[in-house]
Amino acid sequence: MEPWNNVIPLSRSAARPVALEVQLGEYRRAFTEWTPDQGRVFQAFYAIDTETTEIDRENPQIVPALVLATACDETRGVLLSRNTLPAFLRIHHDSSLICHNAAFDLKVMQQVIGKGQDLYELVELGRVWDTLVLRRLLSLATQGHAARGDSTLAASVRDILGLELPKETEDEQGKAIRTGFGRYLGRPLSEIPFDSLSYAARDPLATWLLFWKLYAQIKAALRDSTQVWGYVNESWLADCIRRFGPLTHHVQL
Repeated sequence: MEPWNNVIPLSRSAARPVALEVQLGEYRRAFTEWTPDQGRVFQAFYAIDTETTEIDRENPQIVPALVLATACDETRGVLLSRNTLPAFLRIHHDSSLICHNAAFDLKVMQQVIGKGQDLYELVELGRVWDTLVLRRLLSLATQGHAARGDSTLAASVRDILGLELPKETEDEQGKAIRTGFGRYLGRPLSEIPFDSLSYAARDPLATWLLFWKLYAQIKAALRDSTQVWGYVNESWLADCIRRFGPLTHHVQL
């Protein structure tokens, strides 16, 4: 069995929250179902990903419905239902969140939480990070192109981390997991198969690992930018990063 396909079911019952452990290359993370009584579980940063009903390609203006969300940091992961996501985001309102394709995830999550909280305020505060945008900006800065064909999560994980994150896996019935989450809409996490939960859980783990690798590479690129045309001095660069984000990430987002 390939390392990325390892999933260890830990528990599933009506009385106990769902728990599982996933692996991506050498990295492992235990994911447990989050409930509001657990309170805050992440501090400054966490990565988050959403799984939804299938996107209507003929009507892309329709926001697909959230089925579940998954999130993690360097030590643990959580599984979030439609019902618990609003409380989770409210409790972690002062943390920074990391997505891959934040425009999609924010739109989906905002639809669930409604008017009680504006996630886009976090964008204005510079507390939303998008590894898709960072990947494209780093490629533009170092390779001269925006890597549009290679900026999916799977491609970015392959190119930046050297790991495989398959997106075309099938469930036990031979159906595509990626596009099949809609069948679990409105159902408790305990009724979603482990292979689907593990598929969902690997994405924030991959996003978390990708973010910090990109962060290190972008820091190195900025450190080597002193000979680039237009460079002024160190304080000027620091002010540009503060105002616009590294490589103008905040402006692009």
